[in-house]
Amino acid sequence: MKNAAVLALMLAVGVFGPQQTLHSRYDALWVLGVLVVAAYVLQQVAQQLRLPSLLGWLAAGVLAGSAGLHLASAQDVAALQLVRTLAALWVGFEVGIHFTWPAGLSWRGPLLISATTLVTLVALTLGIWALSGQPWAMALLLAAVSNLWGLFALQPTPARRGVLTLASVGNGVALLLLLAVMALLTANGVVPAAGLHLGLRPLISLAAGAVGALGCRRLGLFEPRAHGLVAGLFAAFFVAALLVAHWQLIALPFGFGAGVALVRRPLPARRLRRFLRSLSPVAYAAYFALMGATLQLRALSPPVAGLGWILAVVAVVLVVVRVLGPAVWYPACLPHRVARRQLGWLWLPKGAMLFELLYHPDVGLVDLLPGEPGLLLHQAALAQVVLFALVFTTAAVWVPRRWPRSWPGGEAC
Repeated sequence: MKNAAVLALMLAVGVFGPQQTLHSRYDALWVLGVLVVAAYVLQQVAQQLRLPSLLGWLAAGVLAGSAGLHLASAQDVAALQLVRTLAALWVGFEVGIHFTWPAGLSWRGPLLISATTLVTLVALTLGIWALSGQPWAMALLLAAVSNLWGLFALQPTPARRGVLTLASVGNGVALLLLLAVMALLTANGVVPAAGLHLGLRPLISLAAGAVGALGCRRLGLFEPRAHGLVAGLFAAFFVAALLVAHWQLIALPFGFGAGVALVRRPLPARRLRRFLRSLSPVAYAAYFALMGATLQLRALSPPVAGLGWILAVVAVVLVVVRVLGPAVWYPACLPHRVARRQLGWLWLPKGAMLFELLYHPDVGLVDLLPGEPGLLLHQAALAQVVLFALVFTTAAVWVPRRWPRSWPGGEAC
């Protein structure tokens, strides 16, 4: 009741406050404050309902954005782009420093994950082509953007490092397949050259993040002392955000590449994890609240013909291959059949990476194609972001709570 009262009072001030008529250069800061408070309050509500915190963060952004109370205008969201980039770098970096190769994980796992990613692409293409009536090129493009793995939505923990490693491999293969599809469709004149550039950006961002982290390490920005580590980390994040914005890179893979490169040297890894653990909820809340405020949910009405079939194919194929599949084979250390069934829910995409591809500030999926094909691509990607963030994230948190004794733990799982 107290959380509801605080949220209602804050939204009332946002809707009826003087900032609605007296505009100033500080409007974006006001919007950021509203988003942070709303994200915190709705996070508490979500936790009381035993739902993932991400639902509260995302709901705060949607409530304040153009699909809700219009507290955050398009100009305000654009002005907060640097804040979202900083938060995305933080999220990707924290996932990257938890990327390790567990002792119980052999090369059989990554090979099976790679094969699964390719099989998923083929199954999605055939299903979309057969049921939605789209031409094969459009079906292949929709399948490629739907083929990502869950990596950046659930906060990493030591018990999930093996799952995180396999999801990272799957996401890397999915991005390579997306690049190959973009190159094929560009060569056939289906998508413009901007599509190929969009497919290249995640991989370039990953490499740039790794090179940047190694350069910062060589310059001594990450000293073993606590104050030097904190100062160097904040300086590196701010400079990296400016570079990502200037070069039109993607912040999530940039931060992930930096984290993976930095953690290969064991000196700061433990200090970094302790430091990030205390501040990461703020970064996650800010990123997903701004993500919710950016989503153009009104673009889903009216839906393009065939959108329902596309979403149905995506949901069924991903659940069958990545959730039911591990009940038959599992590429890591857990022979327990119930644990295998639970583990697949963590591999499902959660929408963060697809969101970055959809609303890239240069040329994203939202404006990649003209006319009705472009509208279909926009609606399909946007609906999948919502589906992944709400349904798949909830399942990934709820299913382990349903059978807690069989949930994996330890470094090798």
